[in-house]
Amino acid sequence: MLPATIGLSATQINIFVNTNFAASCAEGSVSWLNYAFRMVQLPIGVFGVAFSIAAMPVLARHAAEKDLAGLRNTFASSLVMVFSLTIPATVGLILLSQPIIRLIFEHGAFTAADTLQTAQALTCYAYGLFAYSAVKIMVPVFYALKDTKYPVIASFLAVTANIIFISLTIDILTFRSIALSTSCSMGLNFLFLGTVLYHKLTGFSLAYLGQGVLKILLASMAMGLGVIGLKQVLHPLLSGGIPLQLVGVFTAIGVAALLYGVVLHLLKLPEFDEVTGKIRQRFRR
Repeated sequence: MLPATIGLSATQINIFVNTNFAASCAEGSVSWLNYAFRMVQLPIGVFGVAFSIAAMPVLARHAAEKDLAGLRNTFASSLVMVFSLTIPATVGLILLSQPIIRLIFEHGAFTAADTLQTAQALTCYAYGLFAYSAVKIMVPVFYALKDTKYPVIASFLAVTANIIFISLTIDILTFRSIALSTSCSMGLNFLFLGTVLYHKLTGFSLAYLGQGVLKILLASMAMGLGVIGLKQVLHPLLSGGIPLQLVGVFTAIGVAALLYGVVLHLLKLPEFDEVTGKIRQRFRR
């Protein structure tokens, strides 16, 4: 309980630091960052937290049985599974940031200028999406191994890196530096925990991870190119009224997801096929 409480305090410190830095930027910066962070929390909650909850019993069982091989395999497979969903989500959020923000928030006092600035913040936050979600998988592995000190160290390391990065870049990037530094500090958190786990688990297959990530990147690139072309075709819808925007955004997301799924299926990523198989089972019930 104590390590979790300390880790939560690090999160609250980060929020406090970011809010104070944002208050020193242009008027509206706090709102732009808050709206953007809300948007990026959705895939983190859906992918990172959900997979963390699902993987925890399996990880705990392997740890209790001293089955390091099973723990390594489950951890590596869970990471690839999370990457298979968060990397394309990152590409989608970056390429569709303006249409999504416009559809959801551009009403009343929220202007087109606010949409542009919030979309830029969302883009910066999106770069760290894979790391956010991966850390949600990594921390339960430490808990399963009954080692809670490293997640706490990583949290405060991330806070320190966040403060340093913002201080160095805020004059140039203004409010964007806050979102970008949050992503960078979470990336550092991910690298730190990953390095520690690699040694604690006496290694896990980097080749397996690399092969999976390569397939995911190729499929995400194909999806990204498709979205770029699709945005041109859907421009009349994406720049129209709310009903037209709704059709345009959901069409873009649907086509992008389909294209990504087809390419990744052709590349034969087992984890992605497992995820889609479970989704199909849910709909059949």
